Amino acid sequence: MIRRPPRSTLSSSSAASDVYKRQQFTHCLSGMLVDKEVALKLNETFQAQLINSCSAQPAFEFSALALKHGVWPTRGGGMEGLGLTSSSSTSSGTAPVEKVITLPPVLETEMKRFEQYHLQTASRKVLRWAHHLGTATLQCVFNQQLKDFTMTSFQALILLKFNHSHTVSFEELMTMGLTSDEVKHSTKGLLRIKLLVPSTTSRSALMINERFSNPSRKIQVPSGDVLVSVETSKKLQNVVVSDRKPIIQACVMKIMKGRRQLSHTDLVNECMRQVGSQKMTIEAKTVTDAIRTLLEREFLESCLLYTSPSPRDS
Repeated sequence: MIRRPPRSTLSSSSAASDVYKRQQFTHCLSGMLVDKEVALKLNETFQAQLINSCSAQPAFEFSALALKHGVWPTRGGGMEGLGLTSSSSTSSGTAPVEKVITLPPVLETEMKRFEQYHLQTASRKVLRWAHHLGTATLQCVFNQQLKDFTMTSFQALILLKFNHSHTVSFEELMTMGLTSDEVKHSTKGLLRIKLLVPSTTSRSALMINERFSNPSRKIQVPSGDVLVSVETSKKLQNVVVSDRKPIIQACVMKIMKGRRQLSHTDLVNECMRQVGSQKMTIEAKTVTDAIRTLLEREFLESCLLYTSPSPRDS
């Protein structure tokens, strides 16, 4: 049997450690929220200055988020953070390497405008563009119907190539600075919705599907399958299990606070039922590990099940 000990017997050191870990988590979360709020205000002031300027206005809407490197969770693709990463030039550690991509001239002009404006507001910070985390909305006309396609920045760069040629080969797409895996990954979603089709003249080329039809005005292009190696997949699984430990431990403590005393099997089953109601799949071993941790930290204690003697034994 497992029971929750009285409040006076709880270890102060384990309770303090638990509070410290919660403070660390909330500190990272608050840092991300504040960083995004600052980035949104910076983008709003940039848009206002762009409208009030006397220079020629761009023919498209452009926005960027300057987020701090090291505040946001890491992500694959050779860059850390989300969107446009802003890191201090005097900070310690190795800065992420920016991927060189050949962009359309009109887009490079707007990026340089934002870089100049950012230098005026934060001269000690360096901007590095994370193109693989960007999104774009392109307007296309099929059968005299206007369609809005929302896609990743790499998919948008690939589609813009077809403005100058009806058929584009994979080698031409790689000249923009994309790797072969990135080209295959980006074109997979465009082929899935049949916006692009294989060329009839070459097996290594693509062409626009002029017969494309869709009843929706706004279309979300699939980004394709995520390119994750076996080693990365195992690391992600370990991270997920580690992130779920506080949730499972909190669920166990919530159950024991109401029941006060339960058998190990009943506690595991009840925890799996409550956590499963939140659309989270866990194994019994994970719950058992959480119970063992709470026992070691003296949040719970084990006790013997007392049974009254039968009349035959007397």
